[in-house]
Amino acid sequence: MTYRDSEKSLVRRAIKRDAAAFTELYQRNVDRVYKHVYYRLRRQHTAEDITQETFIKAWKAIERYRYRGNTFAAWLFAIADNLTADFFKANPGHTSLDETVAGGRHAHILKNPGNNDNHNDIHEAIATLSGEKQRVVLMRYIEGFSFSEIARTLKKSEGAVRVILHRSLRELRDKLKL
Repeated sequence: MTYRDSEKSLVRRAIKRDAAAFTELYQRNVDRVYKHVYYRLRRQHTAEDITQETFIKAWKAIERYRYRGNTFAAWLFAIADNLTADFFKANPGHTSLDETVAGGRHAHILKNPGNNDNHNDIHEAIATLSGEKQRVVLMRYIEGFSFSEIARTLKKSEGAVRVILHRSLRELRDKLKL
């Protein structure tokens, strides 16, 4: 059984209110959701709270989940993104330090941020990107989503996602003088 088939089976069971199945989905995805939120907020406790709230909302709404080609994690990320947007609306003075520069020789910075002095510069540069550009960079390089998964999640064409990513990376390279 593939990972995707296993996930579908767990989701079907969770929809029927099988707590053990939902717990398995939680365990598979909690670190990814936390990382996704943390990279946008750069606040540990707030990221933990939003991650927790994401799974509470997912459990409450699980019967409305429909498989449409995306992973279950993409649905969780959509919930987390909405909660993060709510946080920014409620805290207008807080700036987003969404995602990190990606691609080429600098991709290692994303995987080992504590080992690189340029990490804060990258986060600051990304903070200047629009929310959509930040989201695409995060989904592609931090979460490892395919272009098709990003497109379905953002309700855009794959071509549009590729253009957004290309422009985002060009903008980041200019800001960071890479």
